Amino acid sequence: MDTRSRFTGSIRFRLAAWFAAIVLGIIAILGVSFSTLLERGLREDVDSRIEATANRVKSEILVFSDPTTSEISGQLTAPPDFYSFPSLLIQVVDATGEILISSENLNDPNQTTKKARPLRVESAPEGSAAPIFVTTSLDGVKIRAVNLPLVVQSTRQTVGAVVVGEPLIQLEQTLDHVRRLLLVGGLIGVAVAAASGWFLAGRALRPVDRITATAAAIAEEQGVGSALSTRLDVGRGGDELARLAATFNRMLNRLQGTFESQQRFLADASHELRTPLTAIRGNVDVLSRQLKRNEADGGEVSEALDDLRRESERMGRLVEDLLLLARTEASPEQGQRRTPVQLEDLAQEAVRVASGLAEGQRISVISHIPVTVWADRDRLFQVLLILLDNAVRHTPREGEINVRISQETGRAILKVTDSGEGIPTSDLPKVFDRFYRLDSSRQRRSGGTGLGLAIAKAIVESHNGTIEVGSGVGSGTTFTISMPLPGFEGAK
Repeated sequence: MDTRSRFTGSIRFRLAAWFAAIVLGIIAILGVSFSTLLERGLREDVDSRIEATANRVKSEILVFSDPTTSEISGQLTAPPDFYSFPSLLIQVVDATGEILISSENLNDPNQTTKKARPLRVESAPEGSAAPIFVTTSLDGVKIRAVNLPLVVQSTRQTVGAVVVGEPLIQLEQTLDHVRRLLLVGGLIGVAVAAASGWFLAGRALRPVDRITATAAAIAEEQGVGSALSTRLDVGRGGDELARLAATFNRMLNRLQGTFESQQRFLADASHELRTPLTAIRGNVDVLSRQLKRNEADGGEVSEALDDLRRESERMGRLVEDLLLLARTEASPEQGQRRTPVQLEDLAQEAVRVASGLAEGQRISVISHIPVTVWADRDRLFQVLLILLDNAVRHTPREGEINVRISQETGRAILKVTDSGEGIPTSDLPKVFDRFYRLDSSRQRRSGGTGLGLAIAKAIVESHNGTIEVGSGVGSGTTFTISMPLPGFEGAK
């Protein structure tokens, strides 16, 4: 999983995102509700204003009626503009729609004569005096207008109408301004909510981060003893995370106790085994010398003594390897004396020693550039001897073993390659396990304890390095060690 996926998939990110989404939903609902109510109120206010103006104009108009005709006088006590705000548009029309009276702001500005432009509204049903509200347009501008019919009361005849309109420019500008404010305010609110959620989630999940870091340190097997001694701070609130931290501390207590007990047992057992093994080897040597001095026919007794000597030596090596592995895993850096180590010189020295173990195999060092690492020379030398000894055991006499030294970005690379029988793919994940041997190398005469590669892995990892193996049946085996160069992350 890459960094981005790990970030977006974290509980902290999801909590902050949910918090921001909830706040966004609340702000959106409140914003839409407020905008809708405001628009409705403003439109009702416009309708009330134009209706009141229409009624006022209607009250100033005289309607005459006789048996043959009805007409509007067309005379007002004041001009139409007197009855309204400057933005209102007023017209009085007859039954045919001809304009009888019009406010100045309805005159066509492109005409030399002052000719009024009609407000086109829906006609009222014959005889109905109820106002009709419509939304129309004039010169591309939305107009809210009311048609208030003029009706002769005696005959219920519609003789004209008072039309009052108001442009909706100001209303729409007000609504747009409010919506922009709501949008900006909502975005700011969501940003503040997301930041607050991120901060609060981080504080709430801080104990989980400490638990994760402690568990990761234990899983990486770097200083297991010191990692197990780590304890988490348990908050005083007694919440779920505090109880989780307390439970994790109790688990660490039991793990530390088990680990320390195992280490003590391994060290004590290995130490106690040294004395009887030394006594056994000494007695075997004494018996062998007595047999030779008495010139007795050793026969089966001599063979038994040889078996005892060989098995006691193998047991001695096993005890020493167990002690070394226990010390390395318990405190990886304890007792290390790190100095600048030139890998080519180290490899040449290890090859000279391993050549004494070879039975015809050709061992060589290949290095084109000097590579220096910061390491414990003795420990690193031991790793090379383990790998070379392993290569000699599994390479035929006419085979070849190479130690290649190179470097990549910030890393020193050391490869030990042989032309032996190789390792089956199914066995590759197990080669660094303790006491693991391939089926073809289980003979005790080989002298191996099954701990060499486990020790090599522990030493390399104590230097913040990695060791990997690549192989195939019949194609040889390559062990690759990668360590940080001085000055790069991981180098100490």
